[in-house]
Amino acid sequence: MDIQTLLEWTDKQVLEKTGKHLDSLQESILQGIWEHQDYEKIAENNQRSYDHIKKEAWKLWQLLSDVFQEDIKKSNVRSILENKASSTIYNFVNSPHNNIRNHHVNVCRENNPYSENNLKKSSNFPDNDHLYPIINLTKAPELRCNYGRKLEISTLKEWLDNKTRLITIYGLTGIGKTALTLKLVSEIAPQFDYIIYRSLENIPQLIALKDDLK
Repeated sequence: MDIQTLLEWTDKQVLEKTGKHLDSLQESILQGIWEHQDYEKIAENNQRSYDHIKKEAWKLWQLLSDVFQEDIKKSNVRSILENKASSTIYNFVNSPHNNIRNHHVNVCRENNPYSENNLKKSSNFPDNDHLYPIINLTKAPELRCNYGRKLEISTLKEWLDNKTRLITIYGLTGIGKTALTLKLVSEIAPQFDYIIYRSLENIPQLIALKDDLK
């Protein structure tokens, strides 16, 4: 999730709760924390004093704590807001028209490759207690269309069959790296117990990433 989406969602929640929008300084503080800036850097960027930013940030954490009924502070505001926003934005779990049910991917209601019968028949499906592979794509963008990429998909599948532990897909922004990955996930899911999507765009610390995956 990008910072602009998060700010818009957070502002909407605050408006519904308090009748007021976030002001520009509050948004700047949230954006600074999102970008792993300290109060000194946020103060410099906004031409304010450190003490003023620290005071306004404390007020903001109190406001957000009231709105979301969580103990929000500088150290956890990003993870809490991102998790809540993702849960809301992608809250199709109980909808009869969704494509994700209980974190299990249903690519299509008809001819579903993850139907109970198909999974039981699959020789590649691991012998475990899961009827379905556990696939968490709540933080992934929606894949609206598929532009082929059969050769690339075939190559990636071959690497996975060869037990490759780390695969890097890189290239210019907008060429379809994420779409390729999500298309691959839709085809290989029965081979895995768990598939989890997380963005590393903002370079999260390893300990934070590990906590997020628990």
